[in-house]
Amino acid sequence: RFCTGLALCLAVLAAHGLAAIQGRIRAPAARAAPAVLAVVLTGIEFFAVPRPLIAPDVQPFFQQLAAHPSPCNGLVQEPLSRCDAVLELPQITWIPPGMFHQAIDHHPMISGYTSRHYAYPFVDETPGVAQLVNADPTSLGGDIVTPAPGEIALRAMDYYGVRYVVVHPLADYHPAPALQRTLQRLFPGPGVRSGDLTVYTVPPVPQDRAFLFLGENWYAPEHDAAGAPRRWTDARATLRIVVPRGTEGRYTLALTVYAVASPRTLVVTLDDQELARQAVALPPGRPVRVPLMLSAGEHLVGLASLEPAIQPRGDRRRLSLGYDAIALARAP
Repeated sequence: RFCTGLALCLAVLAAHGLAAIQGRIRAPAARAAPAVLAVVLTGIEFFAVPRPLIAPDVQPFFQQLAAHPSPCNGLVQEPLSRCDAVLELPQITWIPPGMFHQAIDHHPMISGYTSRHYAYPFVDETPGVAQLVNADPTSLGGDIVTPAPGEIALRAMDYYGVRYVVVHPLADYHPAPALQRTLQRLFPGPGVRSGDLTVYTVPPVPQDRAFLFLGENWYAPEHDAAGAPRRWTDARATLRIVVPRGTEGRYTLALTVYAVASPRTLVVTLDDQELARQAVALPPGRPVRVPLMLSAGEHLVGLASLEPAIQPRGDRRRLSLGYDAIALARAP
């Protein structure tokens, strides 16, 4: 589709060329010959009945999945853990073929132009999925959120129904060693070979507790002299909270937050409804506790600075608030 504009320009150029050739032919009966020849050559160029688009090579694994179609095929079902979606890696290479595989195995896929079961930010935020897609084992370790992403990765993948991680041959994939380390940290076993594929299965995890993870607009983690992580934000950042059925109720969101350059005001929202405003001091800041009433499902927490972000001298980023620790706990 990205070549459409170029094709249109070439068509106009070809039409001008054809008109110029016809203008040089004086015999009226012969002026149609260039146009007829152009049509014939175009027909020969694109002649194929039917015209092949791809040469499909269906691995046995996808044929085996087809015997047990997902209940979420074309319709999101609750709970999501029943959807048994497929994540193919390296994803940057296998999204287009993955759409063909989805038509064969009748299971949702992660990303893809024809699948909206998982929104685009999903692959960049969800613990486990984000590290696999980006081949980033280091971000499974300690971060400002508790528990760490690596501790809830399989829980998050099970909740969202990401059941199968399919790894294609990695010979031409530059970050292959990092992806292998990520797989080793997430899965206890080596995976199951199926033709050219290695398949990892996300085990069912009891969904008996709520969990949270970082959403959008967080800068990369930094570390202090003692190695403790911290993160800065722009004007507004988000947290995603998942509350499985049976775990709804009262919770407390605990933050250790500080301001850049001068004191600020932290505005906390839950699903776009303002919950609290808190004064925030300069580092080391102070703990902030925000009570939450959470229903079952997914929630979006906004953490914003009432004052505009600034660009400190020598820093290319725009900063407002920094965080050392974020945790969600069930209220007594």
